[in-house]
Amino acid sequence: MGRVPDPWSVQTISRPYRQKETYLQDSPFFKGVFLITFATAFIFFLVSCIGLFEPSWASNFNKPSAFYLFFLLLNTPPIGIATIWLNVGMTILYSLFFISMLYLGLKRWKGPAINNPAIFYGAMASFALMISLVMVLIEQAMGIQIGGASIESELQSQPYLGYVQLIFAPFAEEFGFRILPLGLISVYYVARANGTAFDSLAAFVIPGIMRKKYGLNLTVLDYILITATSILFGAAHYLFGAWDPGKIISAAFVGFVLAFGFIKFGIFVDIPIHWFFNGFTSVTLIVPSSTNFYIIAVLWALLSGAIATVFLAVIAIERRGRAEEMPSLRVQDPFS
Repeated sequence: MGRVPDPWSVQTISRPYRQKETYLQDSPFFKGVFLITFATAFIFFLVSCIGLFEPSWASNFNKPSAFYLFFLLLNTPPIGIATIWLNVGMTILYSLFFISMLYLGLKRWKGPAINNPAIFYGAMASFALMISLVMVLIEQAMGIQIGGASIESELQSQPYLGYVQLIFAPFAEEFGFRILPLGLISVYYVARANGTAFDSLAAFVIPGIMRKKYGLNLTVLDYILITATSILFGAAHYLFGAWDPGKIISAAFVGFVLAFGFIKFGIFVDIPIHWFFNGFTSVTLIVPSSTNFYIIAVLWALLSGAIATVFLAVIAIERRGRAEEMPSLRVQDPFS
């Protein structure tokens, strides 16, 4: 039986200027910036954990919170669950996701930064935040309504329960818009490549790692699903009545980022990126004392997003050169 490829391996080009481009992507500067962004998000996640179990919110612990799942544009009827148990479950899962990114990121520190889950998280979360903010500002300048007043009103009247639902939404929405469609197609591809039963099932939640293990790149069907689910994700923000049509574009863009995070790594990356938008951007609701530090963190995240734009441009230039040198690389996983 042949040797199974290392799912983290990256094909390199030996020419000097290609080595320089690879170095730019592998430079300590880029990695350092995005690792700080990852650490910032992780710290505020820990802050939110403290806030969730802060005694001053104890009166909310036994109140029911809605547990539901999305199936693309369909969602299951909500089931009431005691808020404290929902918090416990989410805290455990989010902790596992952040620790997984950190462990794998440090273990695979050498090599292109885009293949490091912690670095990918810091780069793509801040990039998506900055670009979506720019989109919103442009739409507002054009008089396009974004909406969200009902959500803002609920957060003001019930900050604790509102925050709990915000940080639960990544689980409910990622399951329906990313994990279900992209996970199932990944299970099929790995099984068709004679993957073991365990690897085929694992492809449902960590598709990128399993696909690389069997040398599987993205297909046309993958791109169709990524595009369609991202558009539906944007549309859902409007169709369910919480936002105005202006939200569709920025939400769809974030959907693309989430989809590539999932298809490249798995649930331990895309769900925390979604948390970055929902939890990180509203943690001061339950921990007001963190406001001053939070402002600094947001400014850093926006700076990180600007640097991530340069970082992604470097990768695009490098890949264009690789494709010109080796036509066989034209059809490949864009995040390999």
